[in-house]
Amino acid sequence: MPVPSRRLKDLIEGTVDHHASQRWPTLEEVTIRWRGSYGYLTGYLSEDDDDTIELCRIQYLGNPDEWAFAIWQASTDSYAESVLLDGRPAGHPNLALDTACTLYLAGISDHPEQPDKPLKDLRGAALADLRNWIIRWLFGRGRGCRRWCRCTCPGWCGRWRARRWLRRRWRRVSR
Repeated sequence: MPVPSRRLKDLIEGTVDHHASQRWPTLEEVTIRWRGSYGYLTGYLSEDDDDTIELCRIQYLGNPDEWAFAIWQASTDSYAESVLLDGRPAGHPNLALDTACTLYLAGISDHPEQPDKPLKDLRGAALADLRNWIIRWLFGRGRGCRRWCRCTCPGWCGRWRARRWLRRRWRRVSR
């Protein structure tokens, strides 16, 4: 696992702190604690040291512009590997800061540069794509194995069973 040089650490600290002062005025300062190839970003909301927020963790991957990203989860008191706002698992530390601050400091409408793509969950699969795939799988077009099944298989299939299960479940819930 490569470790960033002292010069690169200082450069990243200055870049991230400057970016935070320009983009996130609620943060007084952003500091990075270094441990090996990991950098832990902490935001100070005021000049009082008690008013801090853990933001995220970045990991040096050997390229100064590509850093892995993990978001701080206060519920588990640990970091979880996740994706950036643009859906990639690695990117510049400024984008990691934007992702963490969007989650912790701003509502989604407060973010100045909202991506045109639908929001992704933290695992990286687009929620809209997943929903569309399930609908296509369950209710796809074709000649059908039974008159109510529109799949292309020659006999009884899993799609028919899944649709039957959904219909029964829906009847139970809607009563």
